[in-house]
Amino acid sequence: MNKPVEVGLFITCLVDTFRPNIGFASLKLLEDAGCKVSLPLAQSCCGLTAWNADDPDDARDLAIAVIKAFEHNDYVVAPSKACARMVSENYPSLFAKDPTWNERAMSFAGKVYEITEFLKTVMKVDHVLENNTDTIVGTDLAPLMDKASRLKKQGSKKQVRHITELMAGMLDTPGIGEKL
Repeated sequence: MNKPVEVGLFITCLVDTFRPNIGFASLKLLEDAGCKVSLPLAQSCCGLTAWNADDPDDARDLAIAVIKAFEHNDYVVAPSKACARMVSENYPSLFAKDPTWNERAMSFAGKVYEITEFLKTVMKVDHVLENNTDTIVGTDLAPLMDKASRLKKQGSKKQVRHITELMAGMLDTPGIGEKL
């Protein structure tokens, strides 16, 4: 029997504060995909706000907390592309002058994914399972719709189609992705 993939669910600041239902929906999607999911209590902000405010010291402190909280997981999944990108693209440069932490940050960055990217590329989920349709409703689709809109403007039709198919599975309306 294969060992289940161990995923740390990185609940972002905004999800934790304003949209906890997205966190619950993310947990259900990951579990339904066969993942063993943990939610470390020690997780903190990814540091994006400090990074954007040109405060690398605070960003580094937050990055250390995140790495320590999650580095034991096979993968780390966030329901936010911005937070996942902060970790995967900026953590290594935060520690460029610290060889020990730079190595840890680079290793960690390689296993961080945004949830739809993780489900599609790692878990090979092509659609949302039917038992998710009563869990994810109306307003939970807003982040996916926003993402689809941005990707459509960028000309990424294949990714837009995948996202709209995910939404169709959530709403039990097959074929919605074919209209793009």
